[in-house]
Amino acid sequence: LNIDNDAAPEITDEPAAPETAPETADEPAAPETADAAPPPDDGKGRINWKLIIAGAVILVLVFSITLVVVRFTTEDFRFKDLPRIFARFPFQYVIFAFLFLFGYIFCEGRAMAAAGRAIGVKIGPVRSTLYSSVELFFSALTPSASGGQPAAAYYMAKDDIPLSKSSTILLNNTTHYMITLIVMSGIAMAARFEYILALPAGVIWLLIIGVVTNGVGTAVCLAFIFAPGLVRRMLVPCYRFLNRIHVIRDLDGALAKLEGSLEDYHECQKLIRSDPIAQVKIFSWNFAQRVCSFTIAYFVYLGLCSCFSPDAVDPGFGYFEFLFVQTVSAMAVNALPLPGATGAAEGVFYMLYRHVYKNKTVGSYAMFFTRGISFYSIIIICGVASAAFYVHILKKGRQTPK
Repeated sequence: LNIDNDAAPEITDEPAAPETAPETADEPAAPETADAAPPPDDGKGRINWKLIIAGAVILVLVFSITLVVVRFTTEDFRFKDLPRIFARFPFQYVIFAFLFLFGYIFCEGRAMAAAGRAIGVKIGPVRSTLYSSVELFFSALTPSASGGQPAAAYYMAKDDIPLSKSSTILLNNTTHYMITLIVMSGIAMAARFEYILALPAGVIWLLIIGVVTNGVGTAVCLAFIFAPGLVRRMLVPCYRFLNRIHVIRDLDGALAKLEGSLEDYHECQKLIRSDPIAQVKIFSWNFAQRVCSFTIAYFVYLGLCSCFSPDAVDPGFGYFEFLFVQTVSAMAVNALPLPGATGAAEGVFYMLYRHVYKNKTVGSYAMFFTRGISFYSIIIICGVASAAFYVHILKKGRQTPK
């Protein structure tokens, strides 16, 4: 991967047009500028609005069903009590919960920035947080978070970051995001294996599926990065067979997309091999991001301890207990192809925390507060940030001389 760090675009609060390296007789280089011909459209620079709308509809539908189920299965639960109880929270716990929520968004962006810096793309804190907001917003609205990366690549392209580089940044970051969950889950399950065995059967099966799916997904991702020849030998015959039975109609197009994906992963391999220190930084930011997300549940717990008696909330649980339970919860719902794992995440949360919230009604309040801050608030905050960023891009486009 031949990248001139001095020629890389520096993305700060107001991004400037990237400079280009001069051509030489030995190694001619095509400048990457806004006036240069755009790269082939492989779908990575577009937002699939049909998928976004479909995901949003599914999200609203599943969440509505969840509300109905909670309302009619919890005798004393009343939605009108949620604002009143939340208002009784000690103010500092609300502040800390939202600070860790913003930390979650910020750490995601800094992980992208670390991946970008390794290939010569300098991304400032404000811009990286905006890219993070875009990815988190569109991931929350699409099944299996499939819309996050294309949307982030689209916004990066508007800031003159070529698709070849944004793909490498996003692939590298996603790989670390998956690995951190595996590492944290392994630590959690090894430390409290007896707790895992005591979980309800449904949660254990979800946990097994999550571990297997995430493990296989990570292995496949690493195979694409480090063993592209093996991937070709395995997938090309499969593609040809699917073409013969008319599952794949355009074999040449499918193989071309496969080669394009392998090339993207090959660039990611070059990045990993050339700068291992950057990989440590990316992993660290992803680890910190997970910790920020899982910590929100602890501040909700502290707030509810102040609102209810020990008969309803057991006050004897510590911070690392909550990190453990949230890690297990994240892994259990990780494989579900629902936007934000809505519905399943709420159900798993309630089952995992029923020993903490001894009163079923209080447990329902805790579930809504925790998910409301850690997931649904992200949709609102990151949605507003993404919309504002898009308006800024439109204004910037109008002001650019033709």
